[in-house]
Amino acid sequence: MKLATVICGALAGVLVGGTGWMLHAQSVQSADVRGIDALTKKDIAACMREDVDTLCSLWTDDGVLLMPGMAPLVGRQAICRMLEEQKAQSKGVTTTGYTEDWEEVRIVGDYAWQWGKMSETQADAAGKEQTMRVNAIRILHREKDGSWKVARAVVTPAEK
Repeated sequence: MKLATVICGALAGVLVGGTGWMLHAQSVQSADVRGIDALTKKDIAACMREDVDTLCSLWTDDGVLLMPGMAPLVGRQAICRMLEEQKAQSKGVTTTGYTEDWEEVRIVGDYAWQWGKMSETQADAAGKEQTMRVNAIRILHREKDGSWKVARAVVTPAEK
């Protein structure tokens, strides 16, 4: 009987006084969602400008990128080298479109994960466009300043 009273008392406390905690949790979650949206917007804008410095700044120091047919890129420096090499190889090519469509975002503490599709359309010097699509999953980390960065990412070719 005493255990039931304790459980009911605890439940009543949550039901009566718990809404403040729930509202606080919702506001924290809303701030996190806004922060993750800001990361996505920075990523899209940097891709459109082919701004490797900004793209590099969106990764944690220990970030890992997994792509088909390549060894894992471990650490921000390795990821940045690959981005610089890609930029050098694409001279004369312009990014004309870039999208990130995240189907799901889950936040747990200082980490979040999202999965969805990304696509990039590029035009060569003659104006011929080509679109590349990938499926992606990203694990994000909330930094001490509240901003979010990419900690891990996996991309695979998507259907056309």
